[in-house]
Amino acid sequence: MSRLRNVWSWLPAFRAVAETQNLREAAALVRVAPSALSRSVSLVESTVGRPLFDRIGRALVLNAAGEELLASVRNAMRLVDDGLEGAAGAGLKGPLRIACSPGVAVSFVWPALRRLEREWSEVNPILRDAHGVDLPRQLLRGQLDLGLSERPVPATEGVAIDDLGGVPFSVYCGRGHPLHRARRISRADLARHAFLAPSEAGDLGTSDHWPETVERRVALRVSDLWLAMTVCAEGRLLAVLPDVAVRSSPFAERLRRLPAAMEFPNRLVAARRRELPLSGRPSLAGLLLEALRAELRGR
Repeated sequence: MSRLRNVWSWLPAFRAVAETQNLREAAALVRVAPSALSRSVSLVESTVGRPLFDRIGRALVLNAAGEELLASVRNAMRLVDDGLEGAAGAGLKGPLRIACSPGVAVSFVWPALRRLEREWSEVNPILRDAHGVDLPRQLLRGQLDLGLSERPVPATEGVAIDDLGGVPFSVYCGRGHPLHRARRISRADLARHAFLAPSEAGDLGTSDHWPETVERRVALRVSDLWLAMTVCAEGRLLAVLPDVAVRSSPFAERLRRLPAAMEFPNRLVAARRRELPLSGRPSLAGLLLEALRAELRGR
């Protein structure tokens, strides 16, 4: 108790510096002067009895001992936060921060949230685009609660990765397209017609999973799934779209899924902070993940 009492008030400062590895950025987060933050870190190191950072010029780089302490501080803070919510009778309430592509949000996240809306009247879901987001880092820092990605997420201590299975994509065209009434469509048929595709910084899942070894002519690049379905439905351009997004959209009647001899392998993975066994309470992210699994099974 004596050691904890001495170090307790310095731990938020240590965590801020450990996660940012920048005194000015950390000082802005905890709203203290950089000099005060530096002193708090030095006091923690003095209590531990060894350096927690490697000083490289003006940079602070967390070392192995610092990484071990940071993991423990994160877990301790999460347990204390759970205890505060439990003591206050908070139940299922508060923000739930989710990062995913707009296509995944429309196709799966929103329907899953609707499954839970009766029980989650006091939950505040916050959706953001996952493009360019370092999911493990933001999960561990508490800036995200759940990340959904169509690309592999690197294994990281403290982060649980769940494979939610395949999300099928197909080639689509609108009613006025020459291939709309075709019964059999080969790759050669597809090669004669222009496609729309995601832009480099797009949010259409950041990729339509077209095989790199198969050539195609791209006439337009768009960054929005809704715009992609709108343009494709006009009948001039082909598009590779997620089947579930088309089925659940107003464009379902106007878009035809072509029987093309193409496969678009794609997996959806979920990343979240690992559950702490001592908390005794399911996390909002865990409950949403179960609803997502049910939604995927139903599709």
